[in-house]
Amino acid sequence: MSWSDGDEKIILKWNGAFRLSDDEKDIEWMEDGAQLTISDGVIFKSTIELRGVNGRIERTFSKNGMRRDYEPEGRQFLAAGIDKLIKRSGMFAKERVAKYLKRGGPDAVMAEIAKLGDSSYTHRIYYTELARQADLSESLLSQILQRVPAEMSSDYDKATLFTTIVKQSSITEAHRVQIARAVKTISSDYDQRRTLTAVMESAPLTSNVAAAVLDAAASIGSNYDRAQVLTEVVERGGVTAVNANTFAGLVQSMSSSYDKRRVFTAMAANRTVAKEALAEAIKATSSIGSSYDQSETLIKLIDSGGLTESSADAFFQSASQISSSHDLSRTLRKVVDQPSVSERILENVLRTATKISSSHDRANLLEAIAGRHKVTGTSRQLYVDATNGMGSFDGNRALAALVRGEARQ
Repeated sequence: MSWSDGDEKIILKWNGAFRLSDDEKDIEWMEDGAQLTISDGVIFKSTIELRGVNGRIERTFSKNGMRRDYEPEGRQFLAAGIDKLIKRSGMFAKERVAKYLKRGGPDAVMAEIAKLGDSSYTHRIYYTELARQADLSESLLSQILQRVPAEMSSDYDKATLFTTIVKQSSITEAHRVQIARAVKTISSDYDQRRTLTAVMESAPLTSNVAAAVLDAAASIGSNYDRAQVLTEVVERGGVTAVNANTFAGLVQSMSSSYDKRRVFTAMAANRTVAKEALAEAIKATSSIGSSYDQSETLIKLIDSGGLTESSADAFFQSASQISSSHDLSRTLRKVVDQPSVSERILENVLRTATKISSSHDRANLLEAIAGRHKVTGTSRQLYVDATNGMGSFDGNRALAALVRGEARQ
């Protein structure tokens, strides 16, 4: 094992078992045949070698390649080397945590962790060992979660520790909220995502936890990772009428049309999502740049019952922005294929139909309307107006469909 910061370096090589002295400044035991070598120095190098021989330890010390007396310089070098290994490598963590637990319980371990320097890795190893060896009380978990954001800078180590802690049996809703809020101190999108996923997996998603997760999700820059988190919130029943606007805003601010679609598709597929949330989703579809993804999303929201009298204006405003004739026509066709369509919604379909640039696609839609719905009054005039600008063949077949429909009525 080696460690270096450019100015200082330490290298450790060993085989066989060995044990620290109680004061942690020496090696008190080595099995026969075991060997331990500690070296340092970027330019000038000191090396100490220890060997287990017939129940005792042989020690040799050299500096810049020249053998030196072990006392006192070698002993001091070994003590300094052990101190660096403890603080920077995580070695001996299992034994040291057990020792401090025996001496003073979790508080003694926490006090020792505070002395370990600034290595995120070392702190993670010690906190993980504490969680393994002790029954963490609610107050101790709170204390750990308060300390971690300030003590640890590594995204990986922070996220790994959080995902370990959230599995503790004593974890509470308040702890999960605390972890979700701490995710904002993590800069890695991937580590943010895996931590928030772990927070949501540990128990049913309450409104407080969902709010904290959504707040943290705003700091995730990756479309993919944010979409994964938001989809998880949907699947766990975390989208409600209260947070619907916030949720839709988090989707809307993403740049990927595909990832927006997959989040809204998850909403449409979940029958527990509130109608208010579906209405907010429909509003947010206007931000989807891809005609295909926008069309697919609106169709899924229709299937889920999201198109209502109250959401109709937002729906048709969004649909009117679809630039592809094919995608716009199939979206509107999905509306008219519903078993029951109100007069107001039918009028909106006919107004929006004029934005279908393809005469063929527009005529197909109008024929479907005439064949399935009663077209009278304002709707009839809008139908006729929608045939304007079409080719003669497609315009005539649309008008003929209207006449046949009136004859059947």
